[in-house]
Amino acid sequence: LSGRAKDMGSAAVLLSIFVALMTWGILLWSHFR
Repeated sequence: LSGRAKDMGSAAVLLSIFVALMTWGILLWSHFR
């Protein structure tokens, strides 16, 4: 259970980082377009 929880935690961290990068990318792209 702990291993699966760790996998879920790392997946959540990666997902949040990906969403943050996508948000910044869209903001910067729309700003400098």
